[in-house]
Amino acid sequence: MSKRKYRQLELFDVDIADPFLEGIIWGAIPLSALSPDERTLFWDYAVSETTPRQKATMAISLILEEMWNSFITLKERLETIGYEFASPPRIVGPIETDHEQTIQRIEASLGKIPLALSLFYKLIGQLDFRMSSRQLAQGGNEQVQWLCTQDPIVIFSLEQLASQVTPSSPTIRFCFSPDEVIKAGSSGGESYHFNLPAPTDKDFLLDPIGMYNVPETFLQHLSRCLRGGGFRGECVLAPDGISILRPVASSKLIDDLTAGLPLWPT
Repeated sequence: MSKRKYRQLELFDVDIADPFLEGIIWGAIPLSALSPDERTLFWDYAVSETTPRQKATMAISLILEEMWNSFITLKERLETIGYEFASPPRIVGPIETDHEQTIQRIEASLGKIPLALSLFYKLIGQLDFRMSSRQLAQGGNEQVQWLCTQDPIVIFSLEQLASQVTPSSPTIRFCFSPDEVIKAGSSGGESYHFNLPAPTDKDFLLDPIGMYNVPETFLQHLSRCLRGGGFRGECVLAPDGISILRPVASSKLIDDLTAGLPLWPT
C-alpha cells in the first residue's frame, strides 16, 4: 500500500493571520520540518475552540494525514516481525465510499459531530491492530506475543457508528473499541466509549469509564497509540495500589517500531 501525500480539503477564502501557521496549512512548511515545540503549537492551534472551523478543518486534516502514513508504516513493520492481524482488510481503513452521506445522516439526528471524529472517518476510516485469534492461541515469539497485552488500537467504522443513530435517539454512547483484556483474548470489562453529541467542536473527551478514569481526547488517544507502536499500553497499578495508570506501551521493540516516526504531543 503506497503512502499518501498530505492533501488539502477543498476550502477557499481562508484567512490566517499567523504567517507560520499559514505556511503549514498551505504546504509551504511541511510538518516534517517542524520542531517538537512547533508541532505542539500547531496541535494546540488545530484543536483550540477559538480556531474557526474552516481553519481547524485544514489543520486537523494535515495531522490525520500524517497519522495515516504512520499507521501504515507501523502495519508494515509489525508484519515484518511476524505479527498477525485479526482483520487484514481493516487494519488501516478502508474509508467508506459514502462517508459524506453517512456523516450527513448522523448530523441530521445529532447535530455537528466534532471535527476530529468526522475527519478521522473521511481520511483514515477505521483502525484494527488486534492480534489474530490463531496467533493468540498458538503463542510463539514472546516479544511479538507480548504486544497483544498492550492494548492494540481499534477504532470501529463509521458504518457501526451510524447503525446506532436513529431519529428517535438525540444522544448515543458509542463503543468504538473493546477493552485491553478482551483484545488479549480473555474476558474483559468496560470498553472504550464516547458520547455524542459532544460539547466541543474540534477534539473531544472520551468516556473516562472506558479509559480507566484517565482523561484523554480522541486525538490524544491516536497520538498515544502511535507513540506505543500502535498500542495504548497496559493498565498498571500506581504505587498507592489503588489508582490505575495508563502509560504508553514501552520497550526496545516499541522503540524499534516507532523509530523515525513523527510524533505529536500527548
